[in-house]
Amino acid sequence: MIVQQSPDMISRMLHLCWKRNILNLLTRRVSNLANKVKPNGIKVALATCHDKRNFGSMLQAYATQAYLEAQGYDVRTIDKTGLGNAIKPGRMDYYRRNALDVQMYREKVPFVGKIALQKTDKKFGHEMDERRRAFDKFAETHFHLTRKTYTFDELRELSLEYDAVVVGSDQLWLPVNIGGGYFTLEWADPSVRKVSYATSIGLSHLDEFYLGRMRDFLSSYDAISVREDSAAALVEEATGTRPVVTCDPTMLLTTEEWRGVADESFDGLPKEPYLLCYFMGDNPWQRQCAVRYARAHGLKLVAIAQNDIYIASDNDYADVYPWSAGPAQWLALFEHASFVCTDSFHGSVFSNIYQVPFVSFRRHAAKSGQSTNSRIDTLLRVLGLPERICEAEEAFDSVAASEIDFGESEKKLDLYRAESASWLDKTLSFEGKTSSPHVDISHAEDCCGCAACANVCPTQCITMAFDGKGCEYPEVDEAKCIGCGKCVRVCPIINVTSDEPREDFVQRAFLVQNKDAAVLRQSTSGGAFTALATTVVQMGGVVFGSGYDRDGKAAYDRSLAVRCFAVDKIEDFRFFRNSKYVQSEIGNAYQEVDEYLKQGRLVLFSGTPCQCEGLYHYFGGKIPRGLGMVDVVCRAVPCRAVFSAYLEWLQHSTGHDVDCVLFRDKGRWGYEYSNMRAFDKEEPFRPKTSGNQIQPVYSEGVETDPYLRAFFGDLSDRQSCYQCRFKKRYRVTDLTLWDCFDAWRYGDGFDDNRGATRILVHSDKGQTLLEASLGMLRVKELDADEAASRSRELTHSVDPSPSRTAMFADLEIMDGTKFIKKWFPMDAKVAVKRGARELLERTGAYSAAKKTLQRLRGR
Repeated sequence: MIVQQSPDMISRMLHLCWKRNILNLLTRRVSNLANKVKPNGIKVALATCHDKRNFGSMLQAYATQAYLEAQGYDVRTIDKTGLGNAIKPGRMDYYRRNALDVQMYREKVPFVGKIALQKTDKKFGHEMDERRRAFDKFAETHFHLTRKTYTFDELRELSLEYDAVVVGSDQLWLPVNIGGGYFTLEWADPSVRKVSYATSIGLSHLDEFYLGRMRDFLSSYDAISVREDSAAALVEEATGTRPVVTCDPTMLLTTEEWRGVADESFDGLPKEPYLLCYFMGDNPWQRQCAVRYARAHGLKLVAIAQNDIYIASDNDYADVYPWSAGPAQWLALFEHASFVCTDSFHGSVFSNIYQVPFVSFRRHAAKSGQSTNSRIDTLLRVLGLPERICEAEEAFDSVAASEIDFGESEKKLDLYRAESASWLDKTLSFEGKTSSPHVDISHAEDCCGCAACANVCPTQCITMAFDGKGCEYPEVDEAKCIGCGKCVRVCPIINVTSDEPREDFVQRAFLVQNKDAAVLRQSTSGGAFTALATTVVQMGGVVFGSGYDRDGKAAYDRSLAVRCFAVDKIEDFRFFRNSKYVQSEIGNAYQEVDEYLKQGRLVLFSGTPCQCEGLYHYFGGKIPRGLGMVDVVCRAVPCRAVFSAYLEWLQHSTGHDVDCVLFRDKGRWGYEYSNMRAFDKEEPFRPKTSGNQIQPVYSEGVETDPYLRAFFGDLSDRQSCYQCRFKKRYRVTDLTLWDCFDAWRYGDGFDDNRGATRILVHSDKGQTLLEASLGMLRVKELDADEAASRSRELTHSVDPSPSRTAMFADLEIMDGTKFIKKWFPMDAKVAVKRGARELLERTGAYSAAKKTLQRLRGR
């Protein structure tokens, strides 16, 4: 419950809170510096199955990335999720070539069966949804991805940003994948080193066509290793040269390193001893062997069911089915098992890594052309454990009863790991390559434009320069650089903060609305920031926010440039109201914050999450006394060049100079359907602090306005926004603000179409500031978990449109009017959308339709 305090008490509380350095515990972060890894300056891109919801596939992809990062490489896993249309023709050619192969259809039946069962069996569908979420969470938190590409041409351009591209490991050279053309690396530029590490084929036989394809694409590789003996034989058959056999990437990491990845807190871990089953094939007798062993030894039986297909024999033989287990939980289940029964290669690998007694079964008949047995055979041969393979039911008891000398197998594993690592390290060595002592932006996705590096540089050798899209990136004057490394230590993308609750504060959530009708009218949502800022200014503080540049200080020399600046008068808050759908220039704002703090003044800094994290790291990950931070949940930040083209079109189409744009104006339809409005005056309200708006020269909604269509179509955003490192629930700021379009859920009159703001409170400081502002706000406390769950934009990045690259190519050569007319025409489809929306508004049905849609989406 919020308690309204007297003004004197509020002042003392706020000063006391802000005089303490209460955020020291937030210095936990994952970075190369924190892990004491010395960068070697070599950039490596990985072509792996990072997106496949298969335990082995995802863990081997992670292991490749983690191992190379630990050696100091600048590693990115290629985000292949946008390449579906590029890969599809080659895959379809594979299916046409095998149209008469009955075995292929037999193999697809279980996949189809699983999809059908998910739709018809609600319980099974819910279980698979649980597992999908666990996989997605692991992927989001463990992979460092490149920007998304959509064509092989875009992929070739991406490859030029790296010294080497590495492909591997899990069955990536199956014929269907060879057909797809992604895992063959044929798209990589010839100037880039191409390496195969432990790539698997998964079969013991290839026909002449695919042997020929393999011969062609491998001819341009600089180094080749494979994972199993059968793959080595096939590569030798295709090329005439036998490649090195190296260990699976999961074996490059040690037991302790895997323990650091496993989710030891998983509530699905049985408290009593258990036998773990992980079967990929449909062999009921193998499951019955496990049941017999578990019952004979008094063990609970835990089964991790196949994730790719539906297998009937997986039903009802185990005591526990941990459906909510993702890769991190899967590791914990293996680590703590008393015994393992598996027909999986990676099941056998992790049984050895964790030294858990196991039996490895044959999944396929020995003579099957589809057999993947060779990889397990190779693994157990290298480890000196071929006797752990069980090929028949009558042999199970003797195999299971025999003891494993893990001491000897560990020695062999260590040697195998060392030989494989040595091969990979030598393959990726580049003579004379060194790491840069300063920030080095080779990839657009690795810079959010926060300008922390430029602000912290002691010699001013870093300046923020605009690219052709109007996005700022650091440029370094090498002659001035003294190699101090401050810019590297301050970069929020290099030094990513954790998404974990604070130990000193339990997060709270609130719904608020400003009581002042004029403030509410001018604000984008509920006017919360004006109330918070007013409290600070009334106590002699200053407030930083983003507004249009009116004094010529912006570096971007186009009209209506947006920059971050400070005000200390309440009437000047109007410059900050209404969202600006364009990235603001930070300039020297962080240095100005520092100066105000040194003067003993309270400072409230507001900005996007990346700007706030930039300020956080500018102060060394320790919020100084007197500083409060408020971040606004943002979908993404559009590139300035798109806004400039839009303004050019706007002035041409209206015949007016455009001196102000309101991106989310409530003047026509209210909060639930905001309009883009343009004015030929700098101040759209008369008087400036009222809710009375002058006549706009332009007013259109999200369906018709070109700029909003580009923004919400994910065409115009900065590259880093598509992989935003700051999309998380727990933040370094004191308060997080964002829209509440579903205020109807909470009652109490907030759903009045005038706007409401949700707030997450992250600290005592934020709580005190909110309590100090109560006199200006209507407020209702919400459940923090529920509030956070209703905003996907809080925790998830948007995906770029496949048309983004082509759009920006046109932007470089077209004037604004031609560009807008080509990419955002007012055609019949757009007109129908606008007409339908406006009809719903005029009839009063829009609000009801929106609520119904939100309920259907479960939001």
